[in-house]
Amino acid sequence: MNYYKMQIELESGLGTLLAADTLFGHLCWSILYRDGEDSLSEFLASYKSENPAVVLSDPFPEGFLPMPFLPLTIGQRDNLREVIEAKSRKARNSTDANGIAKKLVKSCWVNKDVVFKNTTKLTAFGLFEQMIDAQAPQTLKQKLVAHNAINRFSSTVEEGSLFFTQEYFVDSGEPPIFDVYLYS
Repeated sequence: MNYYKMQIELESGLGTLLAADTLFGHLCWSILYRDGEDSLSEFLASYKSENPAVVLSDPFPEGFLPMPFLPLTIGQRDNLREVIEAKSRKARNSTDANGIAKKLVKSCWVNKDVVFKNTTKLTAFGLFEQMIDAQAPQTLKQKLVAHNAINRFSSTVEEGSLFFTQEYFVDSGEPPIFDVYLYS
């Protein structure tokens, strides 16, 4: 079995956030529509064996991985604040060291290159120290979108049929790209 990376580029908003189980469901429907029910049954039967047909990760923003859960002591948090202040003095700009430290600690994503540089000694302080100047991934924002129900017989909007759904969009700029890791 081999590892692969697949990329998904969004061209519109999403009704639900991307997840491995949603992608797996789409894969199953694709197999059913393209190859029929027997092929889908054979595909699903592989998951009862030692070698499943494919294992999918959740989608991650391009170039990022989920932040690992690593302990950060109070002393390390103070050291991180000092490192941020030293970098801002060197760059001759004023920054809110406490705000940046809090933002780093709450971040969900870490650049994959930062993780791979630190594989022999992976610590929260080491990751955060390298993330100070790093760019954060583009994230999806949740918005309420208004919809109307249309009477298909009269092609008119029904009275009192306005409803809202939560959808996920990018604020602006390039459409986001997500990395999905596969084992097949």
